[in-house]
Amino acid sequence: VEVAAAASGDPGTLSSALTGRALDKFTALIQQNNSQNVEERTVNHFDSVVTGHMADPNDPNILWAVKESGTAILTFTSKSDGAAVREERVRFSSTYWLVRVGDRYLIADSLIQTQPIP
Repeated sequence: VEVAAAASGDPGTLSSALTGRALDKFTALIQQNNSQNVEERTVNHFDSVVTGHMADPNDPNILWAVKESGTAILTFTSKSDGAAVREERVRFSSTYWLVRVGDRYLIADSLIQTQPIP
């Protein structure tokens, strides 16, 4: 959902996967891209994905987390003509804290750390 929303520049579907601080952060990212007239496409390669109990440092009542690590290629294209504006290659380590809403889990908070790959 996040990758598709960033690629289209439309945050409308984010609430089906995100809530709270995570929704606010990702909506702000899309608004920033829209203000720069770019769309962001991401291709992830995961080295590891681990799920377990780990309290959210911002809300100790949120106990489930997913940790991901790997590399990503972020391509920013112009909304007006589709031309590539820039490309970034990064190594990432991300933690997503999850809350149950109805019959599904949504991302409530996140910590995403990236390091450029030369």
